[in-house]
Amino acid sequence: MLGDWTAAIPILTYHSIDSSKSVISTDVQQFSRQMEYLAETKTRVLSLIEAVSLLKQRSSIPSNAAVLTFDDGFRNFYTCAFPILRKLQFPATVFLVTGYAGKDNHWPGQSPGIPRLELLDWQEAREASLAGIDFGAHSVTHPNFAHLSHEDLTREIVDPQQIICGRIGVTPKIFAYPYGMYTPVAEEIVGRTYEAACTVEMGFAVPDSHPHRLPRIDMYYFSQNNLFQWFGRSAFRRYVGMRGLLRKLRDQ
Repeated sequence: MLGDWTAAIPILTYHSIDSSKSVISTDVQQFSRQMEYLAETKTRVLSLIEAVSLLKQRSSIPSNAAVLTFDDGFRNFYTCAFPILRKLQFPATVFLVTGYAGKDNHWPGQSPGIPRLELLDWQEAREASLAGIDFGAHSVTHPNFAHLSHEDLTREIVDPQQIICGRIGVTPKIFAYPYGMYTPVAEEIVGRTYEAACTVEMGFAVPDSHPHRLPRIDMYYFSQNNLFQWFGRSAFRRYVGMRGLLRKLRDQ
């Protein structure tokens, strides 16, 4: 029997759905098994904006909730993940790097260990949007915000909202910081522009979480094992906590 996760929402973070076994990759079969597990356990998959609203209002949060997010907007979301989500009628949010839509992820600062992969084009994004997928902003060029001027930060944060609205007809309400990096200035601009924002801090979102610094759960730690079967149990919470602590120690 699944445990009680009252007042805590796991926001799951995927990047690429591919078989390269890179640090941003989850194999499509593994992804499919994880989604089927959520369906079998009757997990209530919320849209990210719905989860944000519940957290802000401190409303009654379902004890079996989850949120699905995908960073960078890889084309394999459309070809691999989207059909599975549509079949199961699961909502999800995809964060787009607007300046690279229809291109690939070879942006400045990209780690050499990351595979070069195609990104969604605007037609694919529009089709997914019409089918219920939400789109958020992930900057224009995926830079490290710690190195940018106020002017450049404004462009990277504000412009994607206007671009996405113009391209797919829906104004994005949530931002995801590239590399999870943010500064006080970046957070201030994001706070004026978006209802919420996501980091890469490992943990559960709770009512006390800052809405513009939401923690998430990196699915890399579940991509090469069967530990997702712990989802909804105390063992899952302990594992996420351990991984979060190790990441903090690594980044010190």
